Amino acid sequence: MEISRVIILTTAAVAMFGTMGLLSVLAHYYTLNNIKSITVGDGQHGTARWATKA
Repeated sequence: MEISRVIILTTAAVAMFGTMGLLSVLAHYYTLNNIKSITVGDGQHGTARWATKA
């Protein structure tokens, strides 16, 4: 009975560390660093000072 508890505990530990390792690898490859930032006003001309609520 004691051996089966050790096997279950070891299997659970390996599964947890494997899940954490997989998440770490996925976080390394799928980051938001590759998204290029667009500056505000890119492609716009002038200002909207002349605009009214009408």
